[in-house]
Amino acid sequence: MSIHVLLLLVVVPVAPPELHVAAAMVQDAGKVEVGKVEVIEERYADGTPKLRREVRRDKDGVVNHGLFQSWHPNAQISRTGRAVDGRWEGLVLDYYINGKLKDESEYKRGVRHGRHNTYWYEGEVKRIESYKDGALHGRFEDYRFGPGLKSVEGQYVDGKEDGVWKEYDNAGAVLSEGAYKLGAKHGLWITRNAAGQKTMEETYRDGLIDGVSREFAPTGERLVEVHYKAGKSEGVRTEWYLSGVKKSENGYIGGVPNGRSAAWFEDGKPQVEGEMKAGKRNGRWTFWNADGSVNAAWSGVYENDKRIGD
Repeated sequence: MSIHVLLLLVVVPVAPPELHVAAAMVQDAGKVEVGKVEVIEERYADGTPKLRREVRRDKDGVVNHGLFQSWHPNAQISRTGRAVDGRWEGLVLDYYINGKLKDESEYKRGVRHGRHNTYWYEGEVKRIESYKDGALHGRFEDYRFGPGLKSVEGQYVDGKEDGVWKEYDNAGAVLSEGAYKLGAKHGLWITRNAAGQKTMEETYRDGLIDGVSREFAPTGERLVEVHYKAGKSEGVRTEWYLSGVKKSENGYIGGVPNGRSAAWFEDGKPQVEGEMKAGKRNGRWTFWNADGSVNAAWSGVYENDKRIGD
């Protein structure tokens, strides 16, 4: 008895290599539906992976939904994360071509929520920050000068600077230090030079200079002292020479020169004296030469900055 064996060649259609289809269970408002999650893949010319992302289709087209991965041409991972209905969800990581972490961001419904750190090419921290519902919130540090070289540190509350902030130069010296309140400078702010010497001292209230502001020479001598009220000069502005001799003294009201105005040569002799009204010379003004003699050509009676008589 002979046995005949029938071989059947079954041809099964194969989807293009770029697109694979898998069944997925989608939970929506308590109702379970069966949807389709499509896996889209792309490859470089040499066949190495370039992109793999899980997507789904909606009325507007294809959106990322599920795992997302991409690779550099050398097969190092470049990005990995997850999306829900086209929006990032959870931790998303980006990498340099050398495999070192470049960026890590946490998301909630497509907006940053949680930590967001960036790194230099060799792995050192470049920036540290965190978010709440898309707004900066919490600790902030920036290392823009290079690995290990902090340039700024402070904190945010709901997208606004709050608390003490410091700014550094590329050698690590503190250049400025002061506090914010809800995004506005508030309290004492001090500015220094690279040698650490104080160059400016200002007091703020709700973002406006308010109180005494002082400017100093690199050698520590006081150069300028101004009184402010709600951001405008109010009272006497005084300047000094490096020698400590008074240079000038001018009155202000609402940011405009008003009242007595006087200046001196560095040897202490008078240089000019008169009255300002609404920012202009008015009344009698006297000017002196360096030898102490009166400058008759300039001295006299003024009206709205114009000399009208002797």
